[in-house]
Amino acid sequence: MNRRQTTAQATTTAHLEAQKRAKFEQRKKETKQQAMRLAVAEKGEVVPTLSELPDQSLNSPSKFPSTAFYDTISTYPVGHGMNTSAYKAILLGAKPENQITCKCKHDCVTIPNCPCRRMAVWMNHGDCESLLVSGHEIDFSQGVHENKFYFSCSSGCKCTGCSLNSVLEAKKDHNEKVKVTRRRLDVGFGVEAKRHIEKGEFIATFVGTLCGPLTANGLKAETINVRYSYTATNKNSIKQVTKLLKSKEYVRYLREAYHSDIIIDPLERGNFTRFFNHSCQPNLTIVKVCAGGVSPLDLNMVFVANRAINQGEEMTFDYGPHYLMGQCLCEICKNKEDVDMATAENINGGSESENICPNTPNRLGKRPSGVKKPQIPKKSKKNGLMTLEELWDGQLPFSPANTSSILSSPVFTNTLIFVISTPQHPDSGISIIAIGLLNFYILFCTLLRNLSRVLPCPYSRTSLFPDTQSLTYHIIL
Repeated sequence: MNRRQTTAQATTTAHLEAQKRAKFEQRKKETKQQAMRLAVAEKGEVVPTLSELPDQSLNSPSKFPSTAFYDTISTYPVGHGMNTSAYKAILLGAKPENQITCKCKHDCVTIPNCPCRRMAVWMNHGDCESLLVSGHEIDFSQGVHENKFYFSCSSGCKCTGCSLNSVLEAKKDHNEKVKVTRRRLDVGFGVEAKRHIEKGEFIATFVGTLCGPLTANGLKAETINVRYSYTATNKNSIKQVTKLLKSKEYVRYLREAYHSDIIIDPLERGNFTRFFNHSCQPNLTIVKVCAGGVSPLDLNMVFVANRAINQGEEMTFDYGPHYLMGQCLCEICKNKEDVDMATAENINGGSESENICPNTPNRLGKRPSGVKKPQIPKKSKKNGLMTLEELWDGQLPFSPANTSSILSSPVFTNTLIFVISTPQHPDSGISIIAIGLLNFYILFCTLLRNLSRVLPCPYSRTSLFPDTQSLTYHIIL
């Protein structure tokens, strides 16, 4: 090979390398531009935040906590901290060819070939009779938020007169539906119905910044996981969801993304749903609805009225038993004295009380014959904690026939009951190791309570397409 041929070959190689670099830089630039577009959210309808406390000096906005101030949005902005697969699934899902929209001239529910209706049926395991349709009643007795997953038309659809529009219905007329106010300082802000709400009516979607666990609220994942509260599961298989998708690359990244954690963080950007309080008998249920596609960006957490809600009634949903940490302040559990006494009654097989939180286990079993009902000492009501001596003097049940065991009963309000039995010496003291375990448990619960006061919002999670592979959504309320 002569010098001229060598030079020409080198020039060709350099030219090809330059083309590759140019294409790479172009893709990088396009990806960055798309990421910047995804980081921008659409503005939402602002619902004023009011305070109506008896002490008028506390009703000024200057006295509001910092978490009462936020930017109102209606769509998810994409933040940082997600793994590569989840992020690429979002980028690919935003492309027009991976969006699922329709141009129906009539109600989509009546058109079998409508892409949105087809996806809705696929997600519902072929059941055409129980789609999420406006004006149709939902059977909440079957745990719709746990076992169902829905699809809805989106703003990208051109259909007219569509009733398959739960997400669009939930994103409008907020000021006609709700009012955000604060009437109790210990509970904080809450959401009240501004008019009568019918059962099955779509209230709003929960929105915030999509980000990874390490960046949510600027906290570490370990701290956030302490605030776990709400879990909703779904049994739809991934195959059913991805069958209608054409892009193999998109499907691959979706499958990989189902392993990752994505946080919906409304601390700085969100809407009024951040103020929904907990109740053990809630009037709202979270329903999972995809609109416009099936990427993480297309998933909507829609609050639906699970019963008729009267005007002026507070709107609540169940955070889950793990969040309460014994500090439930809902109308059912707010009377601490009654709950404490009912707890002592139920631990030994007494009659159940309606004042006890129905989502929390309230008994350790029937009282053995010959064992008297325990009396909670007055001093324990002050600090909300029973000592080992008080527990033992109260003659709580033990199991002499079994091996040594440590039983932890539920935590009600601020009362922690921890039963330790040693069958070999049921009437004697308890080992130092057991006392150490109890002290550690008390310290741990105290730490969690302190964290819950410092952290601005409760924490919950819900799953998207859980199976052996699942994409888990964490919601910080």
